[in-house]
Amino acid sequence: MRYLHSVGPLERFVASGSYGDDEQWSIHQHPDGSFFYRVDSERHGAVALMEAWQSPEGRVERVEIVMFNAPEFKRGKLSYSVIEDQLEAGYQIGHDSRHQFDEMALPDGAVLALDCWLFMGLTVNALIVVTPPPLLAGEPVFRAQTVEPQGAAEISVNSRPVPTHAYTVNGVTRLWVDAFGVPVKVNDVTISRYARQG
Repeated sequence: MRYLHSVGPLERFVASGSYGDDEQWSIHQHPDGSFFYRVDSERHGAVALMEAWQSPEGRVERVEIVMFNAPEFKRGKLSYSVIEDQLEAGYQIGHDSRHQFDEMALPDGAVLALDCWLFMGLTVNALIVVTPPPLLAGEPVFRAQTVEPQGAAEISVNSRPVPTHAYTVNGVTRLWVDAFGVPVKVNDVTISRYARQG
């Protein structure tokens, strides 16, 4: 798995896994109770290395993405920070371009997230999900969602039954989320190499 920042000596392993060949991820906890997410995603030849910091209270307040080999550019970088009810965004596309910054208000109920399968479980109760645009530059994507709970279900992961709660998101995506907020199945894709401390 590739990452932007290596695991620090004080970080405690929480969980890791992958979704097919497209997405690998890990979660670590800091001594102050905050969580750090690392995601390595590769789709259609473009690589996105993503990281997110979640406060001890459960709010994602910072994300960083570096993307390589996208059709429009060789390298792009983006960072978002949430300060109270404001979103500060910075991005740079290409080695020679300037780092651009924007600031905007977050609507009530909005949750900052990474655009990946792992975060679908973490945002399943959010009214509005805020993610970076597909090619990093420009306005963030504000996506309203409707979620219909479908009850409890057991999903087999690594030949073991895992208790989950099932959801339908926006009438299209089927999602099975375990007690830790991790999607163990998204539509027809079941998590693999799922490891968790404790």
